[in-house]
Amino acid sequence: MGYLIPSMFYVYAYFEPGGKVPFYIGKGVRHRSRVHLSRSHNSAVARKIAALRGNGFEPEVRLLYFGTDEQCKLEEIRLIRLFGRRDLAAGPLLNCTDGGDGTTKRVRYKRELELLRAAARRQWNNESTRAKKIAGIIESWRNPTTRENRLLGAIKGGATLRDRILANPAERRRLSEQMKRAWRRPAFRQRATAAAQTRFATAQARAEMSAKIRKKHELDAGYRQRISAGVKERLKEPAVRERLLEACRDPVRRAKISASRKGRNNMSEALLERVSRAKSKLAKDICMIRKLHFQGLSIQTLAREYGVSFSTMSRAIRGIRRAGV
Repeated sequence: MGYLIPSMFYVYAYFEPGGKVPFYIGKGVRHRSRVHLSRSHNSAVARKIAALRGNGFEPEVRLLYFGTDEQCKLEEIRLIRLFGRRDLAAGPLLNCTDGGDGTTKRVRYKRELELLRAAARRQWNNESTRAKKIAGIIESWRNPTTRENRLLGAIKGGATLRDRILANPAERRRLSEQMKRAWRRPAFRQRATAAAQTRFATAQARAEMSAKIRKKHELDAGYRQRISAGVKERLKEPAVRERLLEACRDPVRRAKISASRKGRNNMSEALLERVSRAKSKLAKDICMIRKLHFQGLSIQTLAREYGVSFSTMSRAIRGIRRAGV
């Protein structure tokens, strides 16, 4: 193999003795190319090596390419694509992934999935292991670089998932039913509610969420329409409407909402300017508006004409100031 610089990355391949086509391709540094000869995470490679040794042969390890970590990842992906994977019926390679330290197009069989699920459940049910995992996750999120990379990945993945779901009505219905089933379970509802209350317990957290929502409205023209369509669809259900009306009739809840809203303004600058212009016009034409209303024009029609809410137009006509102003 020759002398290797400890930090030198390379792409290697395993061949049958004198063979021209590899049966495995990998990327490594230092002595990584020899690891599979003594222990291998790939059961197919381990069986192949055992079969060769059973016949008195030893697999040949050849270093094919040297470069940076990123260059070697790309070369590994290229070579795996060139020769083809056996589990995808595309070639002779025993690789389980497309390379590049990823799991793209990895074929996982039912038995393997069952074993992975069982192992994950055992680890999570162990209090000591669970505490270590949670502590590790919390510690990793405290690193600004890690947190930023994860958030960027989540945004990118969320956009891809959203596009896929929006293009597939069946997938949307499946996810909707899944969430409905989850919310019907009292335990899930209690956990989700408690988590949301804890998350937004501070004014800073609420302000950050408001800023994110405003940003979505600015960047995504269809965001408001999607939210509105979703709310309208939910309000078609009698049970949802009844719960909403019941909440609105609760004086304690109304007092809390009123108290929390005082002194707050979540409107964007563009919306504030538009509302300000509408109210200025309203104040200027108030005498004519009252006359039109006296003649039979409804408050809803006048509000729509002047671009204000029903309650704003109603207060203007009756000369009632907003509470707390």
